[in-house]
Amino acid sequence: MRLRLSVFILCMVLVLPALARQSPNFPQNSKFVIQLTSSQFASGIGNYLVPPLLEAFRRTGITYTGGSDADFAATVQTRSDVGKWHGKGSAAVRLYSRFVTVGLSPANVDIEVRGRLTPRFSVTVKLVTPNQEKVDELSCLIGLATRELARRYKVKGHIKLNGKSCLTLKTAPRAADVCKRADPRIAGTYNLRGVMETGSVIRLAADGRFNYMLTVGAYDEVAKGCWRRNGNTLLLSLTKARNNLGQPSYKPLKLKIDTKGRLIRSHKGKQIGVYVRMRK
Repeated sequence: MRLRLSVFILCMVLVLPALARQSPNFPQNSKFVIQLTSSQFASGIGNYLVPPLLEAFRRTGITYTGGSDADFAATVQTRSDVGKWHGKGSAAVRLYSRFVTVGLSPANVDIEVRGRLTPRFSVTVKLVTPNQEKVDELSCLIGLATRELARRYKVKGHIKLNGKSCLTLKTAPRAADVCKRADPRIAGTYNLRGVMETGSVIRLAADGRFNYMLTVGAYDEVAKGCWRRNGNTLLLSLTKARNNLGQPSYKPLKLKIDTKGRLIRSHKGKQIGVYVRMRK
């Protein structure tokens, strides 16, 4: 089942930027929609992917539509590894490989097979970075992949590119941001299940850092910090947090680890949801 997000941004019609160099085959005068996978839609990750994708395609001259009159469907997929240490001692740096794939396909073609997107034409950019979850790098990678898609577009194919131009310098970590290595057996990305109209993701890195996001209706919150395991309890200690109400909470979050490796979230002693680890 294809899930297509209908989002209108008023600023799209205010300023039309100069168009980048494009392939003569690129459908500049066509209309498009943004298509999310069922997992992107359910987890809420799409809320972070759609704005930069929409802005990037706006700059190509193709027109966004929220209706069924679209000629093409735009897609975006992201993934990253758990990172590897490079160097020795105090000079050691943990580097992560981040991948962003932007695709464009005819709207009448089913490109989601078994929950996986297979766009007709796509561009994948790879960035090796010390920044595990940096939003500006993600936005840059989406923009780069979209520009190159328009410049190299053809009816069918896939192109891989180096995204090193999107690398931003990482400042020295504060004491509060330095985490101790944690239990690698439970490191991974977990999606919340069992809570209606709620999307939430927790990513546990083996180096002891975590990233968290939650979307409930119009409410959004994101956080990052350090995690550790104590028996069957997972403790998330927040070092950075924000929400759209302007009053982020830094209260530690405790989750129970059940016998199946799932993370159980409770409120006032009652279970409200279960985080399940995503398959690699």
